[in-house]
Amino acid sequence: QLFVNIFPAVWSLLSGQQRADLDAELVKMLSKPEILIQRYMRPNVPETILEAAAHCQPSIPTLSPQLIKYLGQNFCGWYASATLLEQLCDTTGADHEILQESNNNQMPSWEKAQIALGSLLERLGDEDMWYGLMRRRAVFPETVLALSYAQAGQWPTAQASMEATLQKARNGVIGYLSSEYALWERNWYQSAKALQQWDFVGEVA
Repeated sequence: QLFVNIFPAVWSLLSGQQRADLDAELVKMLSKPEILIQRYMRPNVPETILEAAAHCQPSIPTLSPQLIKYLGQNFCGWYASATLLEQLCDTTGADHEILQESNNNQMPSWEKAQIALGSLLERLGDEDMWYGLMRRRAVFPETVLALSYAQAGQWPTAQASMEATLQKARNGVIGYLSSEYALWERNWYQSAKALQQWDFVGEVA
């Protein structure tokens, strides 16, 4: 607890270069396989660092979303890692007007953070937060509508909405991002499972 209280105060006093140097060392340390020995310890070093980093305002150490998710899942840092990923989503900001992926296929940092947070929420079984995040990620109104139906348990309507959207995408009526197309397919698959359409589920699996 002492480290959690002191680290954010120290971080706010460092220069930009000092923060970059410290951040690089933190990433290097937290990426080492040796820290796995602390996996079942409570508290542990990665969990404590995540909690301290979550309190660093206005600036936070730029840990990658994938590393934050990994540490949160494996070192019982669920809340701190979710908080950090939410901050990354907010500070980077998703540009929902972009309907085509970049030519170099580099995924934007905000999307990496949202995907990592979505995976974390799914592991926690927090369905309402997951659906809220997916609606925030959505580019097309059809996606938002289908997710809302699914969250409310209206599976037949959700499935029909997804089928219509998928058909439009296949016919070239609407453009799409690969990440959103994957979300459409996932939502259709979840609807089929909820409706016990095991023949369809078996074909997809």
